[in-house]
Amino acid sequence: MTMSRQIRMLPAMLIAAVALTTARAENGASAFSDWNEPDAVNNLEGFSVAVRFQAPGTLASAAYRYPDGTAGTAEGQWDADVVSFQIPAQPNAGMGPFAYAVEIGTGTAKSVSAERLIPMVYAEELDVTGEAAEVLPYPLPGDDYLVRYIPCCNIYGGITYAERTPVNPTETAEGLPDSLVSDFVILEPDPLCASTMGLYFRFTYDEARLEGRQEADVALFEFNGIDQWSEVLSFDVDTEANAVDVHFPDGGILVLGLRP
Repeated sequence: MTMSRQIRMLPAMLIAAVALTTARAENGASAFSDWNEPDAVNNLEGFSVAVRFQAPGTLASAAYRYPDGTAGTAEGQWDADVVSFQIPAQPNAGMGPFAYAVEIGTGTAKSVSAERLIPMVYAEELDVTGEAAEVLPYPLPGDDYLVRYIPCCNIYGGITYAERTPVNPTETAEGLPDSLVSDFVILEPDPLCASTMGLYFRFTYDEARLEGRQEADVALFEFNGIDQWSEVLSFDVDTEANAVDVHFPDGGILVLGLRP
């Protein structure tokens, strides 16, 4: 083949390559619809995601990644034109988004979805065992969200369920301000922990989230268990550490916000 013929063929090759890329793109993200996924992911529980695809029955997989870097691939299970994927739990996932993308088909016929992100919820059952007045720390995770238990007497084998979530667990409840400066924290002490009155919680908030407001505008809000949030009147503030500390012996749901 002469050099001039090779040069003449280049535009045709480029056009073909662009056409192939375009065809693969059109058969990519647009081929996926009706995503079914949880609003948030709990590190202690496996879960499933599902999506409808135009060409059912072909090889399908979901590549996923937890905030701590743990990654894996889940194989798809078809039901008509919907493919689902079972994702295993990752107890040490940490906070941040869970990410995944779906691949269907092989070779030039492969379709790849855009990466999808789901907020991560961190949950833990805290083993509360200690002597009277001993300070028992439990980060959730990291030191900026800290459960502290200071029992009034010796305690052995108490359990407190603790959860940190960026997603409001009480969507229909009223009383929260528009601007929040923390994740939501759920604390559920068992009867033994509640009876020893030792449950405390410490928020350390990012000053950047104050939106130019003063620290005096930071308020602590508690859910009443039914349909209303109300401001907590008694709590300690450490202005140097940007921290709020509250004695919360019976547990419940807390969040920091900016007063209107």
